Amino acid sequence: MKKNDKIHTDTLMATTQNFLYGDKYDFIRVENPAPTVIVLLFVHRSGSTLLACLMAQTGVLGFPLEYFASVNTLVLQQRLSRFSIDNLAPLLSVRSSPNGVFSYKWNRSYEKDPVTRVITKKMYPDYCIFIDRKDRNAQALSFVKAQKTQQWVAPKRESFVGKSELSIQSQDIDDATRILADTRKETEILLGNYGVPAIRVMYEDIVEHPKKNINEIANFCGQKNTKEISIKRVSIAKQNV
Repeated sequence: MKKNDKIHTDTLMATTQNFLYGDKYDFIRVENPAPTVIVLLFVHRSGSTLLACLMAQTGVLGFPLEYFASVNTLVLQQRLSRFSIDNLAPLLSVRSSPNGVFSYKWNRSYEKDPVTRVITKKMYPDYCIFIDRKDRNAQALSFVKAQKTQQWVAPKRESFVGKSELSIQSQDIDDATRILADTRKETEILLGNYGVPAIRVMYEDIVEHPKKNINEIANFCGQKNTKEISIKRVSIAKQNV
């Protein structure tokens, strides 16, 4: 990657780490929520952020994002006074949907981190959603591109930089395939350990029939969606592959 591209990438990452975690995407403030908790388990490059944005459109499924990744926690702490891993109330008050549902994204890496693993004890799921992807080759290629550019998500009107100049070798794809397979296996174990109702969805199905799949997720989680669901209204750019 050229130096100018690296500067652009750093600027873009700063933007992407803020735009989904700013107050634009907060729900109406809920005081002292006693939430139903939904955990969105994911394998990288499976369209989990797309699914999260569609779930948010319902207004009844929360907005499951990676709130507990350190970089995102720092962004949230800048605007939510007293929010921390030990005090989740400020986050719950603005990211629980009005019906009291709070949802968040999670995978095995958070469970292994001693700082974040306490979250599932504080916010043990009532329901789990597990999203993956049918096209494993495309998933691996997307993972490699995201790793090389460090661009995992971007606003819809932003372009992913440096794609045409990436050098991708077969070993890169093999390594990504192995990492994703390990993540998938470990997340399956995590899902089994939870012992709560779980529904599995695939990226390709979400893209082909977004409303049908979101309605099925809502019904599974004991909610009813009455809102229109539209991928066109999702605020993130399409991922690399």
